[in-house]
Amino acid sequence: MGALESLVRSRSGQQWIADDGGTPFAPESLGEEQLLWEALVGEPRRGQELLAAADPATPPASYVVGQFWEDLLSSTAPGWLRDYHLGVLAHARGDDQRAEECYRASLADRRSAWALRGLAQVAAGRGDHAGATDLLSDALALADDQPTMLLEAMSAAIQAGAPQRALDLAGGAPREVRSMGRVRLLEGFAAHAAGDRDRAEQVLAEDIVIPDVREGELALSDLWAAVHPGRAVPERYDFRMRHP
Repeated sequence: MGALESLVRSRSGQQWIADDGGTPFAPESLGEEQLLWEALVGEPRRGQELLAAADPATPPASYVVGQFWEDLLSSTAPGWLRDYHLGVLAHARGDDQRAEECYRASLADRRSAWALRGLAQVAAGRGDHAGATDLLSDALALADDQPTMLLEAMSAAIQAGAPQRALDLAGGAPREVRSMGRVRLLEGFAAHAAGDRDRAEQVLAEDIVIPDVREGELALSDLWAAVHPGRAVPERYDFRMRHP
């Protein structure tokens, strides 16, 4: 059992159950990223202070799941971070309407890239990829150093049938983000979809390196086949499953 779960059980009067898996971690093992949750459980006033003082320009340090946390957060004063986490919790249990309400309440208090991204995920889940693109573009303006935000914005634009917008988003990103392998991969797909064959070929010629690519992942070979139909996929781009 994790230290945070152990603390929750202790504060709520629940007993540790051996079948839950091993000896619970000591509270001392909680890291800095869990300070907010530890405080909300053990020192509610301090937890409220941490929520109120949170900087919306800084990514939330960690997340929690479960009804216990939703009830606990609901008992605290409204604020951008509290409402954002309530949105995430509602989203996780499939209540998109409640999630949207919470994300909008968060934005009404303080504007943040994280709540905008949450709204974008709700929009994408409804099939509104154009709306998701708009929201993620706004989020990128607040957090352009976040690769995940750029990848999601580009993906949404491509799904919305706006590949040129995906290319524009990539072009506006900081160089260290734009040069990442998965960003370059999406740039290649966007260029191909936009009819810019030269740019798609250039992306492939410059070698796309994705450190966490796994065997069976077809995106690189699919891009090659789309841009160079009939040509053998180079080994560096071929991660298709091989059977003995």
